[in-house]
Amino acid sequence: MPGGRVGPVNATASRFAVLGALRAWRDDDEVDLGAPQQRALLAMLLVRAGSPVAMSEIIEVLWPHGAPATAVNVVQRYVSRLRRLLPADGLIRLAGGYRFDPAAAELDLLAFRKDRAAGRALSGHDPHGALDRMVAALSRWRGPLVAGIDETVRGAAMFVAVDRERAEAALQASALALRVGAGDRILPALRAVAAATPLDEVVQAALIRVLAATGRQAEALAHFTVVREHLADDLGVDPGGDLTSAHTEVLRIGTAGTRPARDSAPRPVTPAIRPAQLPGDLQSFAGRTEWLHRLSSLLTGAQDARFTVPIAAITGMGGVGKTTLAVHSAHRLAGDFPDGQLYTNLRGFDPSSSPVSAHEVLRGFLGALGVPEAGIPASFDDQVALYRSVLAGRRVLVVLDNVRDADHARPLLPGPPGSAAIVTSRNPLTGLVVREGALPVTLDLLSPAESRTLLARRLGRERTSQASAEVTRILDACGGLPLALALFAARASSYPELDLDRLADEVDDSRRRLDGFSRAGADHDLRAVFSWSYALLGDDTARLFRLLALHPGPTFGAPAAASLLGTDPGRADALLQELCRANLLIEHRPGRFRYHDLVRAYGAELLGEHEATAERDAAQRRLFSYGAGSVAHAAHLLDPSRRPPTPYERESDGVSIERIGDADEALEWLTSERPALLTMVDRAAAARLDRLVCHLVWGLESLLRRQEFWPDWERTQLIGLEAARRLGDKVIEVRVRYALGFLYSAQHLDDPGASEKHLQQALRLAAELRDHELHARVLVVVAEQRIKKGRPDEHRSIMYAAIGAFRMLELEDPERVPLDFVAYAHWRAGDLDNALSYAQRAVERLRGAGNHAEATAWHTLAGIHAGRHDGAAALAANHRACELYRALGDDFLEGLAEAGLGEALSAAGRHEAARHPLSRAIAILESLGSPKAAEARALLDALHAKG
Repeated sequence: MPGGRVGPVNATASRFAVLGALRAWRDDDEVDLGAPQQRALLAMLLVRAGSPVAMSEIIEVLWPHGAPATAVNVVQRYVSRLRRLLPADGLIRLAGGYRFDPAAAELDLLAFRKDRAAGRALSGHDPHGALDRMVAALSRWRGPLVAGIDETVRGAAMFVAVDRERAEAALQASALALRVGAGDRILPALRAVAAATPLDEVVQAALIRVLAATGRQAEALAHFTVVREHLADDLGVDPGGDLTSAHTEVLRIGTAGTRPARDSAPRPVTPAIRPAQLPGDLQSFAGRTEWLHRLSSLLTGAQDARFTVPIAAITGMGGVGKTTLAVHSAHRLAGDFPDGQLYTNLRGFDPSSSPVSAHEVLRGFLGALGVPEAGIPASFDDQVALYRSVLAGRRVLVVLDNVRDADHARPLLPGPPGSAAIVTSRNPLTGLVVREGALPVTLDLLSPAESRTLLARRLGRERTSQASAEVTRILDACGGLPLALALFAARASSYPELDLDRLADEVDDSRRRLDGFSRAGADHDLRAVFSWSYALLGDDTARLFRLLALHPGPTFGAPAAASLLGTDPGRADALLQELCRANLLIEHRPGRFRYHDLVRAYGAELLGEHEATAERDAAQRRLFSYGAGSVAHAAHLLDPSRRPPTPYERESDGVSIERIGDADEALEWLTSERPALLTMVDRAAAARLDRLVCHLVWGLESLLRRQEFWPDWERTQLIGLEAARRLGDKVIEVRVRYALGFLYSAQHLDDPGASEKHLQQALRLAAELRDHELHARVLVVVAEQRIKKGRPDEHRSIMYAAIGAFRMLELEDPERVPLDFVAYAHWRAGDLDNALSYAQRAVERLRGAGNHAEATAWHTLAGIHAGRHDGAAALAANHRACELYRALGDDFLEGLAEAGLGEALSAAGRHEAARHPLSRAIAILESLGSPKAAEARALLDALHAKG
């Protein structure tokens, strides 16, 4: 459903606390925040108040060691429960995530930030007032951030960043307290921060200085000894410069009887040379608004961070705009770094030469900072030390572009606080995130709106607005990849006399997708860009990359990749991770991968060049077998009462299937994989792989019928019918004809002639095969058609014929009798006593199963009670059916259940009772865009008209 607000309609005053134990109050009553993961989700939303939290980030934090396939559904259930705790409109649903509205409730973190900001604003002209606000800010902390949340979750970057805010505030307050001689005021808060960060040398040094300044020299010296032992035991290092300096100052107090100056913060040193090495900014930059804001917040804090160097680690696939974002951000923030900007391209992925070494770059950086050649040491370690010494006291922004990995960048990072760094790479810079606390910036594709803005800025709004349809074709072809858009814009700008439709033709032909982007030099040729990453792959990884071009879907997992390659899922997952590290794939959520259409086109070119036809066909057949096996497994979990016409058998030993645990996972997987599975049906049919076609068609039917994908359902069933006839398999053919008969009797494809034809054929085949169950089910559909045609007498006699067929089945195999279906047949035949008996037996047999069969049994029982004028029992049974459908995540069937009850109550003359379920049905079905909402609304309108 489209994004929108999901808060409740209550109007109570709410308060939340994260600066300590996670707590919440509604009015004056404390609220139970639920299960641990639900509490963790609320904590994420609160610490990011006002900013979006992506679904992918939520999943990564809640399941850091690998998420289940049902992760999205689980998060959605948590959100549904949280909306009862949050104030009205407090939780806003966005495309791909959620955002807590900071205006919706009181939050102690926001109050802390407000006080801290006020203190910083006053620090230049009113240090006493500034200290008051800083102390007030720190006093809001009651303990560790979101105490009680699982420590693994608590280690996520978003929580670490808030801890850093507390430490920075404590350091700023300490400097103010020393400046005005009021160390005692900050000492309690500083002790708490130091206890929470025992290995943070700058915080510990600040505590030592404040202790000494307040006459506690002995305690300061003892504390230094404790910190030194912690560093040695836990990290195996000696105290660094700041801690050693603090210790020396305390000793000096002891020997000279003096105290350090009140304003002991280091003063910036103006360099003799101010480097300005940034490449030119791109005037047509568009998009990335959220990342620009976060980069600004991180990097401009460098001037206030006395204990760390802010680092942004920008990663992503080739052509996604890493360098553009880095350079644009650096230009925007240049004023915050008055001592200059250093830039280098380390060419970590250049196929024409080796990466530029940090040693080579370092000499250049030292020269740019004013160090003469003769003053540069020979030893690389000494050069690193000199580089960091030269940066001490300065505020310099360092941009390291296209690094190979974290180790490639590490020697070039600033050491002393005050400076900041932006690092870009195609590889994940996990080492920088873990060891240096870098902010990970994983760039994805531009949104359609961002892409359109970028193109308009490059070509001019007049030219793009006059060719709106052509621009849409171009945007579709470029798929949000900034490099592709830039290359197209460069070509269009070079030929202003050419219409955009002619240029669009060059890029939207899938067989020539990359040709339209190869007009520039090697650095800006998409094939060349992708080849730089491809050339680094191992043989198996490169082959998997090529074979993945055969997968028709937008996303895929390890089992599909394993089947393409003919290996096991564990090995496939390792290769997929290597492709992600090369940024040729994106793991957009745990275990699910995707790649850009242009990367797919590149892979398809390589597939044609490197894989023989027989190998491609074998890989594709394994993929179809994977799809058939997985869809059969999912369909069985979704509806265990449906039996496949023939058992699925793997086509070869190299085929894997999806691991799907329950009906929730099955519905989620089928829904997400529907486009890929439909394409597999078409391709398998074209290859005359008829057995696989039939398995795919059968497995997809549950999803297509349940979610009313009428055209897809019709098309696949017709393909399945042709496949069954080619196989000469009457068992499959009768199932397909029954499905087509039901389908053509539906409102969307109302074709009585076609329905009758297929149903009569199905009846003939069912009788020939002595399939009593299917014979009975077909008769029920035929009987329902007679009602539509206004022939109720025929309807009743045919329904009794169906009941007779069910009785024959009961004599042969009682366990196979679908009791809820028999109950329905009796109900529609007007035999309410037998209908009630069978429905009650069905409910008892299925009670506790929690699946669709149980929900349907309760739904049928509700209708029978309504027909017997037992409104209370009907409402109770229908309530249970709706509960089950809701728990199963099946909004459509929940809506149909409500509509069915409303119709039954109306038919029984209980018009007032019918209005509530009809209103519920309309709300649900309209939210799904189902035309059945119109039927429910028409009935409700008729009831209103009756008064």
